[in-house]
Amino acid sequence: MSYEMADSPLIVCPVDFSDPSRTALQYASVVAGHFGARLLVMSVDDPLLATVAAARGELAGATARELQQFAESTLTAGGDGPKSVDVQVAVGKPAAEILRVAREAHADLIVMSSHGRSGAAKRFFGSTTEGVLRSTTTPVLVTARVAASVRSLAENLGAIGCILALVDISPAS
Repeated sequence: MSYEMADSPLIVCPVDFSDPSRTALQYASVVAGHFGARLLVMSVDDPLLATVAAARGELAGATARELQQFAESTLTAGGDGPKSVDVQVAVGKPAAEILRVAREAHADLIVMSSHGRSGAAKRFFGSTTEGVLRSTTTPVLVTARVAASVRSLAENLGAIGCILALVDISPAS
């Protein structure tokens, strides 16, 4: 997929179809709406499952359709929403694909949940959020597990108790 440079900012929001990623998508939407930004909602398919499903003629557009439905059911109509919403499905390791898409799309912000998969899946795959945070130069907004509702930045300012900014004394920090 090729990306055009645009006048409006771009926010990338990776989701894994969990409730915490739904909350991240709600935050991404209100931030995009506030700043007149475009929103790219993405998901990452496991390469082995994608290969097996492709061989059986399945998966081709299934994840993209599911991602579109997830985005539509999560993003509320009305109010100031994103300038545009696009969906994209990548295949590979989640952190690496999120970083690649954000870099290629010239993302201005990545919004993702601090938790998604749990249990054995998380131990096996590792922390995607941690992997993104360790390797990105794009600002990342990490959201809490689940929020009651995320309708606007103004309504949620009271819920923000602390903002943590990590620096390593480099010029980029």
